[in-house]
Amino acid sequence: MASATILHLNLIVAVADIPLSGVSLRAAVAGRETMLEYGMMRHRDEDTRARAERSVARRTPELGEGEKIVCRTSGGRLLAEGLSHGWRPGTVHLTDRRLIVLRDEPREILWGTGLDAVTAPATAPRRKKWPPERS
Repeated sequence: MASATILHLNLIVAVADIPLSGVSLRAAVAGRETMLEYGMMRHRDEDTRARAERSVARRTPELGEGEKIVCRTSGGRLLAEGLSHGWRPGTVHLTDRRLIVLRDEPREILWGTGLDAVTAPATAPRRKKWPPERS
């Protein structure tokens, strides 16, 4: 191997000169490109790439024909009805046609609307809770 380190190790554990166990180890330490060039770890590289592609696909909403993602950011949806109250974390996707909040696990669309339904953004003033007012 051109740019790699090969390590051969033979270890024998003995007590009073009586060998109890032994370990023989061969290891190659190299960069990913060198390992793939020599045919080592090819299946692991393919598995890792496939896992990464599945992860990206799970975090991306299904898009309509010609639809493109304009922006994505962390976000979520506040659930205030029913038995469960609280935030459901997800990813906010703004496409050229709609606004979607997508949850990764389990994969589900928490909220979504077409851009034609968005009239104007509005913000509400936040109440300052910290630090407490001193009198």
